[in-house]
Amino acid sequence: MFKVKLFLISISCLGLLSILPLKTAYAEEIQFAVNTVEVKLSFIGIICEGPFFRTSGCVAIGDGLGRYNVFYSAENNLFPPFGTWRCFVHPDPICFALSTGRGTFCLEERSPQENVRITLKETSGEHFQFASDNYPSGKCGILSVNSFLGDRPQQHKPDKDTFSFADTEGDEVTLRLEEDGSVGHIGEEAGFRFRGPIGSASLNEFRTGELPLEITTTIPESGEYEIVIDQKNILNDLRYRGGYVITLDTSLDDVDEIVPSRDVE
Repeated sequence: MFKVKLFLISISCLGLLSILPLKTAYAEEIQFAVNTVEVKLSFIGIICEGPFFRTSGCVAIGDGLGRYNVFYSAENNLFPPFGTWRCFVHPDPICFALSTGRGTFCLEERSPQENVRITLKETSGEHFQFASDNYPSGKCGILSVNSFLGDRPQQHKPDKDTFSFADTEGDEVTLRLEEDGSVGHIGEEAGFRFRGPIGSASLNEFRTGELPLEITTTIPESGEYEIVIDQKNILNDLRYRGGYVITLDTSLDDVDEIVPSRDVE
C-alpha cells in the first residue's frame, strides 16, 4: 500500500512540474564581454553592478589576445537588466586591491538586443581607462526629483524643502532648480542652497532669485550633502509657490538617488 501511495505521489508531482514554468536555456541573456588587448598585466579583476542589485562579482580576466572575453551574462527576466551599470577594474584577479579604473554606461533596451562590449586600456601605474563600445557612457539620463514649494495656504512662515544625496570627493556636480511646467506656480523667486558634507562646512553654495537657478561645484570630500529650497528672506509677493524640479548631473556618475527629508510635502 505504501509503494502504491508513493507511486501516485510521484505521478502527481510529474504532472505538476509539467504545468509549472521552468527556467530553460532559451531565456534571453545579455552577455558582457571585455577586450584587454591594451592591458599589460597578465590578469586583472572586474566587477560590474546594475539594476535590481545585479552584480557580476569579481571576475578574473586574462590576456584576450585581441578578442572579447565574455565574463558575465545578465538574464532579461521579471527584473530587467536595463538601466545604469557601473564597472570597477582592479589590478589583481581577486579584486583585493583598490579599483584603479571605473566606468559607467547605460544598458538600453534594443531590438535586436546587443551584447555589451567593453574595452580596457592600461595607462600608467596600473590604472585603466574604461569604455563601453556599443552603449552610451554615463548614466541613463540626468537624475531628477520634483516637489512643491509653499503648498499649504494656511502656512504663514516661509516654506523649506530639504533633500540629500551621498557623493564622492572630486565629483563635479551641476544642480539646477527650475519650475515644473506641468503644475504651474505663482511668484518667481526662491533660495537654492547646496551644502555639506553633513556635520562639516566644507561646502556652502547659495543662489537666490528668479528660477531657474544653477550651482556648479566640485565635491570637496566624500559624504552626504544637502540641497535646500526655501522662501526665506524673500518678499511675500515674490515668493515662488508651486511645482519645481531639481536636476543633478555628475561627472563620476556615483549618485543613485536624491532623498527627500521629512519637510518635503
